[in-house]
Amino acid sequence: ADVPGNYPLNTYGNMYYCTILGENEFCRKVCKVHGVKYGYCFNSHCWCEYLEAKDVSVWNAAKNYCKNPVGK
Repeated sequence: ADVPGNYPLNTYGNMYYCTILGENEFCRKVCKVHGVKYGYCFNSHCWCEYLEAKDVSVWNAAKNYCKNPVGK
């Protein structure tokens, strides 16, 4: 079964590059920052399962999930 998801984008609007395909600690951390629990390295970029379009940009994800009131 195909799981929906997205490639998250960093502060520069680029996908996160990764070198270790499949299980990837860096990608898992990236996906947590973007508000989802799991992700992995696919085609040399981090892919996050169940990542919604609204949270693809790290700026949007930070606004949606950070508890810090700065910028609100």
